[in-house]
Amino acid sequence: MFEYSKWIGYDSKRPGKDLCTTPSPYIAKSFTLTQKPSKAILNICGIGDAAYFLNGKRIPDSIRPTYISNRNKTVIYNVFDITEELNVGKNRIGAILGNFRLNSGHYGFSGPLMLIMELQIEYPDGRKEKILSDESFKATDSPILFTSTLCGERQDARLEIPDWCDPDFDDSHWDNVNTRILLPGKFRTTDCPPKRITAEHKFVEIAPKLFDCGITTSGYARIKITGKAGTLIKLNYSERLLPDGKHVDRSTFVAGNYPDMYNSDEYILDGTKGKVFDQFMAFHGFRYVEVVGDYEDIELTAVTVHTDFKETAHFECDNDIINKIHSACVNSVLTCCQDVFVDNPKRDAPWIGDTMLSSEVIVSEFDSKSVLLENARHCHDSMKETGQLPYAVPSIYEFTFSKRFSGPDWGNSVVFQTVWWLYKYYGDIEPFKEFRPDLENSLKFFASIADEDGYIGDSDYATGDWSGLHAYENSMARNDIMSNVYYKWDLDIMAELSELCGYDRTPYDQLAEKIKTAFRTRYMPNGEFKEMNATELITLAARGFFEEYEIPEILERIAKRFEDDNYLITFGVHGIKMMSELMCKYGYGQLLFDVLVNTDGLGYAKNALDGLTALPERFDYAREGHPEDGMVSMNHHFFCMVDTYLYRHLAGIKINDMASGDIEVSPLFVKGINNLKAEF
Repeated sequence: MFEYSKWIGYDSKRPGKDLCTTPSPYIAKSFTLTQKPSKAILNICGIGDAAYFLNGKRIPDSIRPTYISNRNKTVIYNVFDITEELNVGKNRIGAILGNFRLNSGHYGFSGPLMLIMELQIEYPDGRKEKILSDESFKATDSPILFTSTLCGERQDARLEIPDWCDPDFDDSHWDNVNTRILLPGKFRTTDCPPKRITAEHKFVEIAPKLFDCGITTSGYARIKITGKAGTLIKLNYSERLLPDGKHVDRSTFVAGNYPDMYNSDEYILDGTKGKVFDQFMAFHGFRYVEVVGDYEDIELTAVTVHTDFKETAHFECDNDIINKIHSACVNSVLTCCQDVFVDNPKRDAPWIGDTMLSSEVIVSEFDSKSVLLENARHCHDSMKETGQLPYAVPSIYEFTFSKRFSGPDWGNSVVFQTVWWLYKYYGDIEPFKEFRPDLENSLKFFASIADEDGYIGDSDYATGDWSGLHAYENSMARNDIMSNVYYKWDLDIMAELSELCGYDRTPYDQLAEKIKTAFRTRYMPNGEFKEMNATELITLAARGFFEEYEIPEILERIAKRFEDDNYLITFGVHGIKMMSELMCKYGYGQLLFDVLVNTDGLGYAKNALDGLTALPERFDYAREGHPEDGMVSMNHHFFCMVDTYLYRHLAGIKINDMASGDIEVSPLFVKGINNLKAEF
């Protein structure tokens, strides 16, 4: 593909200080067809980001169409069937290019905006034709003056060029495009669904110039506005309000070079009554919008945009708190999926540890196979020869290979979890076969940071736990314990899936047992438990570090911790990920229900009671006296793992192994629910 096409771009006549502050270009070409094609396939890639047009209309499924990738390895292009959109006679194809955080470091590429295209046309008589991107394309500056996916977009309506992509448009006064250098990565397509507009919600004005759309979401605000020409209107987006309830909270630690534009959009009016502004490149995480500037009239609509993969499970019951928790889980998973799973829409950082934590819910409740496989391929492209993964993929930048987030407990285990749950819920062993070399490479990396007993000590390559209520008081799980919990789990996965594929599982079983022995030597030298927190007890018990006869005492300790903490979840995400299966197996299902619906302190139920419609990054997201918590997002999917308790235990739909047909239905009857309906 693209053997004879050229990368093209435009050098603006009004350059800014950098890509973000340089106007986005219009790039277009007019052409004539003498007969209606039987097939017309457009292959196209716009970098950093793009919007594609044909004959005056936006090409369907081209909402922020550029797929992120490590472009030193892979360049992903879009494929559109535009047969029905082409005319006999004049046609015009065009694009707007914008900055997609090219220089952010997470996405493995920096450089000028550019486009490559190949339009393949077939006619009923068998004749074929190609239209390729080259110097014949024309370009000029668009009215989009600033673009940065992370920050926002600025448009000047006075600079609009009406009908710029209509078939009859005269571009003789436009400039010729410039050719760009080739990217080193190999071209490929993807099965990942496109981003689409999936919902729209009307904003309500809750204070002067302060609007609430009623749901925390991802996308942008469409506005319909009347005002004087030349007036600057600014939209400040936020997921929460300041304590006064009259202004948005814009605190953040990633404002970067554009603090005034972070999570904002700006429009300069041209005086048109009822002027409608949509976004082309910007992307925000928000529930509230504060409008700055003078206007006569305004309407705002929240436009939700995310990768259009579908929810394939359904849950509802007669407990309002449980329903709201489930709804927040679903909303966060969907809106945090932007090709890959970002840790929060307002930050747009693709942390692989978050995806690892959410992996079972993502696989079991959503048609997500292609999304997770794409994420695993990004991991392949970003992995060092040593087997180490960065904390965010795709990436090639050294700062993303932070030791703290590179151990089994946060980073590398994501691909193990992906292939495991795809096998368990889809019965599909092929992902394991595809990524087995990467898994082996990861195990070599783990071995390189382990001691002679195979045990990963208290090294820098670990995070411990995350987002517990007591995290700031240094009561997170110990780094070495969490590293080895996931190291052993990864080995158990390798053993089972290797045996299914005809490989010898013995080396993995032996190393897993060696790690277990090394742990018990350190923490149970006389068979007695050293003091451990809830996450440590839960994860160690769940992953087989204790003997069966020891489990009852462990569960009693965990139950006592809940009692001492007033039946609240005070520990972090790793403990939450593994608690449901462990505790329900041994008869503590009612206890977990009581904890989940407890509104007397911080937790899932309190979030629901407070009206949160997505999952926050921390339960104590609004602690007094901690202004640094402004970085804490209000839409973070990694707490969604509690949904496995709702489906597997409350509803009792246990898909243990789809390939072998190991499926059971055994609902958990609890005080607090009388009616429940669920389906996979």
